[in-house]
Amino acid sequence: MQEKWLKDIKPDDMPTDNLRLIADACGVETAVNLIENLAGISVYIPGSALTHLKTNYIKKKYDGTRDCANRLALELGVSINYIYKILKTNSEEQANRKQLTLFGGDFDK
Repeated sequence: MQEKWLKDIKPDDMPTDNLRLIADACGVETAVNLIENLAGISVYIPGSALTHLKTNYIKKKYDGTRDCANRLALELGVSINYIYKILKTNSEEQANRKQLTLFGGDFDK
C-alpha cells in the first residue's frame, strides 16, 4: 500500500460486508489489493479448501519415513493417524488408476 491516504482506511470503511470480512481477517492492504486487481469477479471459498491444501502438501512432502510423517503432523497441526489416512487414501487412488489403465479404462476423462 503506497498511497498515504490508504493508511487511514479501516475495515469498517470497506464498501461491502464481504470486503469488511476480508479486511478484518487479512488486513486492509489485502482488501484494497483485491479491489484494485480483481474487481468484478465473484470468489467462493469452500470450507474444505484448507483440508485440500494440507492433503496435497502431505502427498508432495512425504518421503516414506516415519520421521517425515511425524514432522508433517507437527507442522500441519494434525495427528499422525491423519497423515497415514491421507497416505493410505493416496496409495489406494494410485492403485485404482493403475488397475483402470490395465483394463483399458480411460481414467483422465
